Amino acid sequence: PSEPEPIEEVSVGSWTQCYLSIGGGYAFTNEELTLSNGPAIVPFGSFNVGFDGFGGEGGALTIGGGYDYQFAPKFVAGLLIDYTMHGADTDLDLNVGNLLTANVGFGLDNELSVGGRLGYLVTPQTLIYGSAGYSRIELDDARLSVNFGLGSFGTRVASSGAIDGFFLGAGIETKITDNISLKLDYRYTNGDSEQITLLPDALPEANDFVRAEIDPDIQTVRMSLD
Repeated sequence: PSEPEPIEEVSVGSWTQCYLSIGGGYAFTNEELTLSNGPAIVPFGSFNVGFDGFGGEGGALTIGGGYDYQFAPKFVAGLLIDYTMHGADTDLDLNVGNLLTANVGFGLDNELSVGGRLGYLVTPQTLIYGSAGYSRIELDDARLSVNFGLGSFGTRVASSGAIDGFFLGAGIETKITDNISLKLDYRYTNGDSEQITLLPDALPEANDFVRAEIDPDIQTVRMSLD
């Protein structure tokens, strides 16, 4: 009788490679706002008031790339860079019967991250990993819109520059082919406390009396194709 043909094993290439990625997900933000005395009133005393729990949620679109190096049979290390466009918005509303409605809206604009990752191959095709690095966050300007019986008006109530911070993450990636993989990851981004400018168009002098700082945190879950 003829011998059975040997079972052909699926070949898996090395994880050492450059890659580009595109993906999307969902983000949750939390902002802590601190108000304290400005330089104009320091001789007369001081105050410090914090407001925590402002936040929003929305979709996120990410593009990026990187380089991975498989330095041992079970271990992979890599460098990464990605840019995320966020749609997480926060709206604070005030309604006074039919007389007046007011809204303050602000949100997360984008996030640039540069860092690295270290992973363990649970199978030749599947990598679990942790990541960390630097992030730069940009927020949308906060705008006030007021509607009342005789009309309406709107103005910027706050603006901020870019905010530096760091990120920590974890995820799982599975090779579909030697050069294409599917990745699911979670990332926590912590921004530094950054001074914001109050009433930049209407009354910038207000910043001499009140100093405002914002401290954003972001949690993002994403799926991408690499």
